[in-house]
Order: sequence, then C-alpha cells, then structure tokens
Amino acid sequence: MLRAERSLQSDFNGNGNGNARTKTGLSPDYGKEIFLMQLTTLKKNREFGLVYSRGRSCSTRLLVLIYIVRRAGGVRAGFSVSKKVGKSVVRNRKRRQLKEAFRLFMEDIPMNVDMIFLARAPIAEADFSAIKKDMRYLLKKARLFEGADEAK
Repeated sequence: MLRAERSLQSDFNGNGNGNARTKTGLSPDYGKEIFLMQLTTLKKNREFGLVYSRGRSCSTRLLVLIYIVRRAGGVRAGFSVSKKVGKSVVRNRKRRQLKEAFRLFMEDIPMNVDMIFLARAPIAEADFSAIKKDMRYLLKKARLFEGADEAK
C-alpha cells in the first residue's frame, strides 16, 4: 500500500489526523450547518399567464424581468429561454445559470412576489458574472432587492 493510500485510509477510519469521519469520508455532521433556501418556481401556464398579463416589466440587454407583487406566498420565479438563444444544450445551461444567479439573490427579496426572467438572444455569449450583474440590476430597478451594496 502506498503512503498516500495509507493516509487516506487512516483519515476514513478516523485515526489519522484526529478528524472523526464516517466510512463515506464525510464528517457525521456534514451539511447540518448549511441552510439553502429552496427555489420555488412557476410551473403552470396559468401562473405564467397571470404574471404576463398583470405584471410590470423592466429589461436589460440580456434579460427581461416581469413581476407582480402578491399578498402572500413567498418568492416564486419562472425562467424562460427561447429557441432564439440556441440549441437545447445552450438553453438548458443558461436556464441553470439563471436559476443559480437568482438563488444567490433570493434571500435579499423580502416581499411576496412572482417573477419571470426572460432570456434574450445575447445571453448565449454572456458569462455567469454578466448574468448575475444584469439580474441584480433588474431586481434593484424593480425595487424588489434590498441587499447590501457589496458585489456578490
């Protein structure tokens, strides 16, 4: 057995460097201290239709935000990426990036609101930091964002 394998084996058994670990290699309380907010998305055509018909909008070069403030229900978001953006692999990647960017800002939205983010064609060439920057700008412009002024 190589030296590296022995040290890994002792780490997993809990008798190497003093860290108690399970057989999976993770500490017994792994993940207990991390709290992730669950992203609630709009799923039904009726929900999207209500936001489209009664909502207010603001836009940037990459994104359009359509939102409606409600009395209760928390924050819900929908993400729409059309075929103008690209083929399915590109569209799904951009949708995942939109969801992740929104998840980062979600805790700073204090009100009950339904919102839809529409991706415009130039988003296909945009990187994740540009998407975050535009999303932050739209949320501030709509006065839905009450986060600190430091960059996330």
